[in-house]
Amino acid sequence: MSVIIDDHEQLTQRFLSGELVEQLRQFGVLSQEQAEAVGLALADIAEEIAGIYGKILPRLERATTPDEFRDALIELVLAFRHIDYHIHDGKLTEL
Repeated sequence: MSVIIDDHEQLTQRFLSGELVEQLRQFGVLSQEQAEAVGLALADIAEEIAGIYGKILPRLERATTPDEFRDALIELVLAFRHIDYHIHDGKLTEL
């Protein structure tokens, strides 16, 4: 599955209406509400990962001062925390 992230709303709809969410619900693995929570978590994680590779890592690589590097590194840490939040909020480790 390739994921192109240029519109968060479109990506969210893709995950919510996608085959994975439907299969989670259809096969009785998760309730509709839980399956949608997984879809939302996956969409948010995908968007954050795209931001890491598209914005944050290039800033780290282009940093010319310790302050620029530190600022980008802090942004990377915050992005990882955001991903961690969605992993736990969507209960992705408890499927």
